[in-house]
Amino acid sequence: MGTTSSGGLGASLYLQEVHGVIAGKLAAVDMASEKKLHALMRKVLAQPGVRAVHDVGEGGILWALAEMTFGDGSAGGEFKVPCGKERPEEAVFGEGAGRILVELDEASLAAVENLAKEAGVEFTHIGRTGGKDLKVTCGDIYTLNTYKRLSSQSAEAAAAYLEAQRIYGRDNSRTPFQWDGSTHAGFTTGTPWIKINPDFTSVNAESAEQDPASTLHYFRDLIRLRKAEPTLIYGAYKLLDEDNPQVYAYTRSLGDEVFLILLNFSSRDARVDPGNLNLEAAKRIMANYAEENPTRTWLRPCEAVIYRL
Repeated sequence: MGTTSSGGLGASLYLQEVHGVIAGKLAAVDMASEKKLHALMRKVLAQPGVRAVHDVGEGGILWALAEMTFGDGSAGGEFKVPCGKERPEEAVFGEGAGRILVELDEASLAAVENLAKEAGVEFTHIGRTGGKDLKVTCGDIYTLNTYKRLSSQSAEAAAAYLEAQRIYGRDNSRTPFQWDGSTHAGFTTGTPWIKINPDFTSVNAESAEQDPASTLHYFRDLIRLRKAEPTLIYGAYKLLDEDNPQVYAYTRSLGDEVFLILLNFSSRDARVDPGNLNLEAAKRIMANYAEENPTRTWLRPCEAVIYRL
């Protein structure tokens, strides 16, 4: 119950125990929100079926969940901690105030949620206790809960919030990893909480492994090339054609060796100005088009080329 923001990792046990650093400050405490939260907790504790409550001020949510589920050595649980726009380590180890974990029976869930709504305190259901292991993942529950709350208040407010999340949210740009063409793309035997992209039957890791022209193999070739050519790692960087809005062009130079990298970031043909470099004598080392462009000062849509000069 309370805010889903962790307050960051300032002055946290995580920094001290994992990184050996004692640094930063705890997030400021909103005393009005704290007063409201603790007044609510007095009502919650009077409800039947409430088993335990725990603050998250020492070690964060993950620490508190471990103490609550394994305190008697007999139980585990599976939880999805809200991340919002925070990094996962902040979400699970941040020690900011304004949050309290509540363990309760299923039958008491609706009553406690109504109490929180009446008090104006955010209520987030993050998982269930039980089992032998503690499983904690980080998910954007905050976005879903906010949309659900706004939907109950105003269709217009919910629609506006959803439109904003298309810009600021993250889950609309990622889906479970597609390993193969089997059920749920081989990602899980359960039910993923984010839908699998319908293209999983053809766009997946197994298909990419079998296709020598796939992006996967192309990226592996890039890594191999970089490891084999010290100039691409340690060479001096020089930007070319700086004012070109379509093309990113630069050289990497080390000793007598020079590489020219040309990248067209647009969906249209683009002309590149290589300055005084002689492209006719350059050797094409790698590219994402199979056939070489006879006019080297022009790049095809989204073309990427590496030349040795």
